[in-house]
Amino acid sequence: VFQGKGILEDGSIHDIIATASSEEFPCFVKEERYLYTSGTRREVSSQALRRLRRFRKHDNQLIAENIKLNLLDFKSYLEDSEEGNIKGGWFRGMAVRNVEVAYLGGGAVTESDDWDRYETSGGEISALRIDLPLGDLEDEPTKVLLTRDGNCVVYKNVGEFGLLNIAMPLFNAVEQFIE
Repeated sequence: VFQGKGILEDGSIHDIIATASSEEFPCFVKEERYLYTSGTRREVSSQALRRLRRFRKHDNQLIAENIKLNLLDFKSYLEDSEEGNIKGGWFRGMAVRNVEVAYLGGGAVTESDDWDRYETSGGEISALRIDLPLGDLEDEPTKVLLTRDGNCVVYKNVGEFGLLNIAMPLFNAVEQFIE
C-alpha cells in the first residue's frame, strides 16, 4: 500500500492511497521463436514482457517484438480450409462516414454486403470471432476471438492446459499470416 499526496494541474491537493497487486504471468516459449502467455490480461503480459526486455545480461536477454497479423488473408484461409467458421469481425480505420469502429456478427456474416463494404473500405480487420470445430460433430464449437496483435480469447473455462490445446493449433495456422 502506498499513501501520499497528489497535486493536480489546477493546484488542488488530494490524499492518494494506491495498492499493488501480484499478478501471475505464465509464459511459454515455442522453438525459441514465439512467446505465448496464458490466462492473463493484455496489460499484465505487456508490462511483464517490457520488464523482461529491460533485464539484460550478456548471455541471457529477451529479444522480442510484438506481432501484427493479416486477418484479411487469414479469413480467406479459414474459409478455404474450413478449420474454423467466422462468426464476426471488428473493423477499424474504414473510410465509412461517421464510423470509426464497427462489429459485424452472424451466421454467414462474411457473405453479407456490409462485410464486403467494410472489408474494402480501406480499413483493417482488427479481430475475428471464430467458431472452432474441436470436438465431435455433436459438440458445440469452441468460440474464440483472435485479434490483429495476436491475442486469443477463448470463451470457455477449460484451465491453462485446455487453453493451450485450443490456442496452439490456431496460432500454428496463423503464423503464416504474420506481417
